[in-house]
Amino acid sequence: MTLITCQHCDSEIDVADDPRCVAYDPSGATDVMCAECRLRAFNLGQERSFEGWPPSLTERLREAYRIKRGWRA
Repeated sequence: MTLITCQHCDSEIDVADDPRCVAYDPSGATDVMCAECRLRAFNLGQERSFEGWPPSLTERLREAYRIKRGWRA
């Protein structure tokens, strides 16, 4: 049983239970992340990738409704 520490949240990770906890960069650097931090980083990346996209039809209709009712100027 080998325990290493996550570099992002300082939790202990058992390498046998989570073999993907160590990520190797092509430059030779390593990054140790637990499963929760990997999921958090993935979700953050997904949110950032959709930031500049045009709003959906539902969002545009909601915005028009708010403007028509005077809830937003």
